[in-house]
Amino acid sequence: MEFGSFVTRSTKLVSDLEELKKVSSTDISVLMSGESGTGKELLARMIHKVSGRKGSFVTLHCGTVNEALAEVELFGHEKGAFTDAVSERSGILELANEGTLFLDAIEEAPAGLQAMLLGVLQTGRYRRVAGEEDREIDVRIVSAMGDRDPGDRVRTDLIYRLSGFRVHLPPLRERPEDILLILDHLLAKENKSSTISPETQALLFTQMWPGNGWQIRHLVQHMLAKGDMEIGEETLATVLDPVNESSPEPARVGEMLGLAERELIIRALNEANGNKTEACRKLGISRRTLYRRIEKHGLLKDGESDPEV
Repeated sequence: MEFGSFVTRSTKLVSDLEELKKVSSTDISVLMSGESGTGKELLARMIHKVSGRKGSFVTLHCGTVNEALAEVELFGHEKGAFTDAVSERSGILELANEGTLFLDAIEEAPAGLQAMLLGVLQTGRYRRVAGEEDREIDVRIVSAMGDRDPGDRVRTDLIYRLSGFRVHLPPLRERPEDILLILDHLLAKENKSSTISPETQALLFTQMWPGNGWQIRHLVQHMLAKGDMEIGEETLATVLDPVNESSPEPARVGEMLGLAERELIIRALNEANGNKTEACRKLGISRRTLYRRIEKHGLLKDGESDPEV
């Protein structure tokens, strides 16, 4: 499934994204959770694009906001509001008017900023620093946080206001079926394709990918810089730090290898344009073995069966 530049084969995530597509064309607030690199900003930008709102997409990195300056950052100020205010300045809200405000890392927002955001969401109004009148605001709020449950780092009443629709983006280690899909998608955008051995593909599935999509992007950038589209263990070593990479739990290794086999078959069939004889050649297995594994992984099309049965 594709939603803009976001691609996935994860069954649960596909279902959630289908629902997200439906609400994207509305004004409902969206709250996403997931580790760094799982694609939260990609989806936020796509939500804005689908919404058709004529204003801008504006990002506020909540963790970088100084609480003492939060009011100026959010609301802006009038000329003369303070010593250095030699001219008026628009705040983040005004810049996002009639568009989308993406609140990134909302769990890192200082308490004062959270209170101000809540007030705006409750009233639909704000006032510039040193301003004399309230201003109406029409903005779609899309938020992101690293954890499903931020605990006491975010006000409960603010979470309620931000949670018109919630979606969690699992890390790549929980959806290894997306690893090759994302890799191929990024290379296709550069009109490139990769060459990768079955052994190396299997290795991809047993990595933990703590950087998620960012690590795959770095892998693609490395390949493009070298002009070498063949992925081997040396290439992987450029983006996978053996010191920081943890091994998957033993109970999950079998599951990951099963997913690796499934993705190898899908990739071979796609590269062979559905020609099973050619796919067998690429995989180095017999046609009968291919059909058995296709059946094992639920890849048989309706009415299709093993011709040798």
